[in-house]
Amino acid sequence: MLVVFVAYKIPPARLAEHFAWNDAGYRATGAGVLVVVDAETFRALNCLPSYAAAVEYAVELQPFSLAKTANFGLRRACAAGGVAVKTDVDCYFAPELLAAMALAEPGFGVAPPYHMAESITNALAGRARLWHASRGTIALAAEDWQALCGYNENMAGYGIEDGDLYDRALAAGITFSRAPGLYHIAHAPGIPPPAGFRGEGWNRAGLNPPNHAANRLLRGQPWATQNWGCPPLPLTP
Repeated sequence: MLVVFVAYKIPPARLAEHFAWNDAGYRATGAGVLVVVDAETFRALNCLPSYAAAVEYAVELQPFSLAKTANFGLRRACAAGGVAVKTDVDCYFAPELLAAMALAEPGFGVAPPYHMAESITNALAGRARLWHASRGTIALAAEDWQALCGYNENMAGYGIEDGDLYDRALAAGITFSRAPGLYHIAHAPGIPPPAGFRGEGWNRAGLNPPNHAANRLLRGQPWATQNWGCPPLPLTP
């Protein structure tokens, strides 16, 4: 099983936190991790865990597209076959959830509900608000990701692309279990984007919501790309 998440122009501290929260679970389940990062972060990386690798998304994305960057990693994860999990950098997995997601197989995926926690301490104590609506973390067999062509890359920013993929998966006959144990750890709102990066899609504090309206118009529309089957790139740990 390969877990994929995007850390494109994400503060390095948040990337480090993800591995601090999930290190024990990743090691216990034997999961691999693939992180999609921007070129500057890629050049600066020097200490990922042994089970993790980074892949550089070298194109400057303005506006940002979670669909494009997530697919970039998922294509490479799926080249190895097995199970690929797309998640968020701000997520913590209970170890039993990682084990459940590893059991996804063609036609049967895992889409855990989000529990919104104010801190990792609250998450570990089970103090969190259940949020059924999000589909931001999802486990599918590689062939199902490929058949769906991943996320709709016509969508900008982030938001709606996850629900769109889930809807298309259901329409394709894929059944999902809703195994519990996923926690989204809050990060400070209003974090300014890095220098030289326009704000579209960077943060929900007044920058991303306009993309939601545009993305809703694309929800359910056919999406395909011939690049889905591209060969894997060399990975830098």
